[in-house]
Amino acid sequence: MPLIGNKGGRGGEIIHGDLGLKAPPIIQEKLIDGEEFGAALTLELLPEYAGDYIFTSNWGWDDGNPDVVYGSKLWESLPAVKNNQVYFIDAKGSYFNDPISLEAQLEFIVESFLGK
Repeated sequence: MPLIGNKGGRGGEIIHGDLGLKAPPIIQEKLIDGEEFGAALTLELLPEYAGDYIFTSNWGWDDGNPDVVYGSKLWESLPAVKNNQVYFIDAKGSYFNDPISLEAQLEFIVESFLGK
């Protein structure tokens, strides 16, 4: 499954850059401060990367079936999932980091945090 840090849209620039929210240490090290654009990881590594809040979309993980992740016991065990702090961002609207896309991402992220 792909993971993106601050680079290339998908809300990372807003969450960790503009809003200044802390990323899990491994994401900060590898994807924000590091040179990597993205990282591929297995489902078993997800707890290492998962934060208190998760913004996600189905990008065709493994066989394209979102239940591979979202239906797994590992997913269900994540604190963000247990605390209803998972937000499904539209893949089409979060892919880019142009001004229009970033504005839409910001609106979605802020509304998600405020519970609207």
